[in-house]
Amino acid sequence: MATKPYELRFQREYTVENNYAGRAARAFFRYVAFRFSRWGPAVLLILALFALAFVRGGHWWIYAPVGAFGALVSIPAFILRATLRIRRIAPDGTTFRLGFTEGALLLHLPSAAQQTPLSAYERVRVGGDFVFMKKRGSNANTILPAELFTEESLAWLRSKIAAQTP
Repeated sequence: MATKPYELRFQREYTVENNYAGRAARAFFRYVAFRFSRWGPAVLLILALFALAFVRGGHWWIYAPVGAFGALVSIPAFILRATLRIRRIAPDGTTFRLGFTEGALLLHLPSAAQQTPLSAYERVRVGGDFVFMKKRGSNANTILPAELFTEESLAWLRSKIAAQTP
């Protein structure tokens, strides 16, 4: 990275502990699952299909337990897959280093270093022990431990992102 250390603002670091991957995966699941804008149409479609099967005299009572079983299996599978992926990216002992320049976020991991312009982000939200930074024009999020941020750095980051919003 070409940025000199004295140009960085709000430098913080966080070392991954034993349960980081599981906490991050569960936080990501809650973030995804409880956004009505994403799941609302799917829920409405499922309810409409149940109503149609009921009105037409179908075997709607069969679909309810099958759907519930599918949800009970898919949710833990989603969390397990995310946990394994996060553990591969950030195994125990990994140290995240975060800093900001006037227009970019700088993130260092032992495996990679990333410099992302702040204009690439649309919104910042704190959820539990994590900060979710939504990428502009996509559903992708950068998920970072909240320990990397202070109230002051979050306020600064939000003001920079808001200033760049068209």
